Amino acid sequence: MKCYTSKIDVLLSQLELYSDQEPDKFEETRKELIQTAIDSYPEQYRKRAQGIQFELDCELRKYKNPVARMNRMVEIFWEKFQEFNLVVNNPASACAARKKDSTPAKVIALSASGRIVGTVAKHHQSSHPDF
Repeated sequence: MKCYTSKIDVLLSQLELYSDQEPDKFEETRKELIQTAIDSYPEQYRKRAQGIQFELDCELRKYKNPVARMNRMVEIFWEKFQEFNLVVNNPASACAARKKDSTPAKVIALSASGRIVGTVAKHHQSSHPDF
């Protein structure tokens, strides 16, 4: 794993300067900081990290007020921390709860010509925990 500490320190300093004075630069620097952090992850975890960040961005896009946005970020953090804590301290229970909560998905079987030939119920099971 590469060390991005100095780049992150520079970006954090820039964020502090931009937060009140230049909101567009703040947003650009924020995205760069997040991408730098994701790029530092082992390759096998990057897509999942990008997916989590996408979900977070979609959720936070609903909040235009910076205080409301920050409060929602804190709520999301604690929700995910509780999920993580459950997985770490009681993995069997977390797996059982996940299995119980999974919903079957319909898989549509297609022929070579693209015609529907049937459906199969399949349980969705993620290979990565959502925390």
